[in-house]
Amino acid sequence: MSIFVHVLLPLRLSRPFTYHFDEATSLKRGQRVVVPFGKRKRYTGIVWSASVDKPPYETKAIEGVFDDEPVLTEIQLNLWEWLAAHYMTSLGEVMRTAMVSGLLIEDELSAFDSEHSSSEVMLEKALPKNESWVELVDGETAWRFVEDSKAVKQVELVKGLLELIGPDKPIPWRELQQVTRSTVAVRNALVKKGMLLLSERPIERLKHSSSLFKPFELTDAQQRAFKSIEEGFEAKKPVVLKGVTGSGKTEVYMQLIEKALIQSGQVLYLLPEIALTEALTLRVSARFPEKVLAYNSALNKAKRVEAWHKVLALDPSVQIVVGSRSALFLPFSNLSLIIVDEEHDTSFKQADPAPRYHARDTAIYLAQLCKASIVLGSATPSLETYYNATPTAAGSSKYALVNLQQRYAEAVSTQIELIDLREEYKRKRMHGFFSQTLLDLLDETLQRGEQALFFQNRRGYSTLISCQSCGHVKRCQSCDVGLTYHKGESVLRCHYCGFQEPFTVKCSACGSHELHEQGLGTEQLEWYLSERYPQHSVIRVDSDSGASLSKRLKALKDFEAQRHQVLVGTQMISKGIDFSNIGLIGVVQVDQLLYRADYRAQEQAFQMLLQVAGRGGRHADKSATMALQTFDPGNRVLNLLVQGDDKNFYRSELEERKQFFYPPFSRMIRIQFRAKSESVVWDGASWFAKALKQIEEIHVLGNDSPIVSKIRDQHYQQILIKYPKQFPLQTLKAQIQKIQHSFESIGAFQSIRIAYHVDHI
Repeated sequence: MSIFVHVLLPLRLSRPFTYHFDEATSLKRGQRVVVPFGKRKRYTGIVWSASVDKPPYETKAIEGVFDDEPVLTEIQLNLWEWLAAHYMTSLGEVMRTAMVSGLLIEDELSAFDSEHSSSEVMLEKALPKNESWVELVDGETAWRFVEDSKAVKQVELVKGLLELIGPDKPIPWRELQQVTRSTVAVRNALVKKGMLLLSERPIERLKHSSSLFKPFELTDAQQRAFKSIEEGFEAKKPVVLKGVTGSGKTEVYMQLIEKALIQSGQVLYLLPEIALTEALTLRVSARFPEKVLAYNSALNKAKRVEAWHKVLALDPSVQIVVGSRSALFLPFSNLSLIIVDEEHDTSFKQADPAPRYHARDTAIYLAQLCKASIVLGSATPSLETYYNATPTAAGSSKYALVNLQQRYAEAVSTQIELIDLREEYKRKRMHGFFSQTLLDLLDETLQRGEQALFFQNRRGYSTLISCQSCGHVKRCQSCDVGLTYHKGESVLRCHYCGFQEPFTVKCSACGSHELHEQGLGTEQLEWYLSERYPQHSVIRVDSDSGASLSKRLKALKDFEAQRHQVLVGTQMISKGIDFSNIGLIGVVQVDQLLYRADYRAQEQAFQMLLQVAGRGGRHADKSATMALQTFDPGNRVLNLLVQGDDKNFYRSELEERKQFFYPPFSRMIRIQFRAKSESVVWDGASWFAKALKQIEEIHVLGNDSPIVSKIRDQHYQQILIKYPKQFPLQTLKAQIQKIQHSFESIGAFQSIRIAYHVDHI
């Protein structure tokens, strides 16, 4: 008797598709199967559910089963359903993002293949790759063989094996071969003589750090924070650890991890950026050797598949996972602790492709599913997180707040100073983008033998090249942006689509040679400082200078080792890095951070600047100064930053958000429309906006064009929905999706693609 199996496919499909299965063995929810879809394609599908009831249409057969047991846990499948519902996307798109690509094998038939051979090829691809291991049968016999045998090459192999690992341990053949430079023929001859045993084992690609652990003791402040976190866990609340930069939050995390391991639980330690996972993995591995996995998109496909299977099998070598947001989707079944470090960071939000989820919020839901404890750590929590941790008038709060305000080992906080650019220009004390005051501070710092760090959150040499004769600005052919000038490569490049063209000194519109560079990037800072201080080494760290993670980490290690005196960088240098000799931190254009068309601009500027300030003053015997150049020294945010008054900053920001009905006092959904035709996307978004305005109790803003309205030849429109927190979210989403169904039935709008950004950031 056939059973009918609902199979989820990694496609933009809102529901599983039904297939029949005639084998005697039953299928389990979460198993991988080979299924046909369309005329020629074969996909890896996931068994979602099964039934004996025949549907009222013909079904295709499941052509193969990859695994004896499910590769997904029930917790994962429940998480997928929540992601699809909450972020208004299809289950298939969630599957495509959540599963590692090495598990999603696909195939397409050629004209000469049969359906049967295609399925067999896919099943064969899924088999684990093995490697040969060798070991000595007997140590004493091996030593006698070395002494007596005249087979020189065989003796060299046996001797190498004895010296490398001893008589009783196996070793991968490829490692032994690299050391002894022996051949397979020599190895096989020894196997025939009964000297060696040969076996096959799955290839292990994941390596573990061998760093040594340095013991430490928590300070009194850290001990109090640790105890308060445990009290928050007992109250079944997410805990917000608000600790100033350099307060030793990581050491508190270590104690929490140790307690979780004692109880045999799995630990997930989330970080916003891949670069941070490498350094932190070394630190955690030193404390918990042979238990830590660094997991992020930088791992190759084979390593991610191996990591997936080890986490699923509760392998103790991956009991602690340190990773970026993609680590959320690993098949945890005994997760007891989640740490989300730098929880405020916008890198936790995925913009594309769907699901456009926020890793922090997803981690909180995952913790609920697993009944795990969760800590949200930051020196500058997001306003939403801070609001959830603030007691209401009734004295209760959604999250527990724990403060760690004392820097570790009596380190001195960075002193922040404002430089009034109006006064500097008035007194003719400007040198390009640098004021004389900032250069004086830099001179003093270098004379003391200390290092300087300059933060500028824009890449390239200048952000625009314009003609002073005709006003022409060199723009991207495919995007609605000017091309950024990269002087070192002598190219103009688009930072949205990657288009580039050689830089020429002649205007392409009028032929004039009077070209003007506008806007400041990290490359221009590096050039200026290198020319002004030729006796000092200046290094730049951004995604242009350190395209690969290894280059970026090497540059930062060289700076930490004081091989360079000045570091220029983007937000890559703002967090997770401990420099011991920083005397000056300079921000040349701080107003650029504050005055953006974004209701979060001031919050993000405050967070970013505090994080950058935290790179200095991390040791008791070394203080640092942070100098901010501004045309608005009376700015509220800057003055609260100078005073170190984050409480009043949060209070004033919350008052402003409440006044204008922004989160956390409302919720938001941004609907994004894109199409090749500018007029079509405008008309479609206008139609959608009018339909949305019929829904009561919600605020509809737009449609309008985003700041960059054209990317890769696609024109964009957007609608912003604000609605009260008590408004039934599923009701609103159902109404929006009903409007979308009507929208999609209109022929003129068929070319428009819609994307939802729920809890818009």
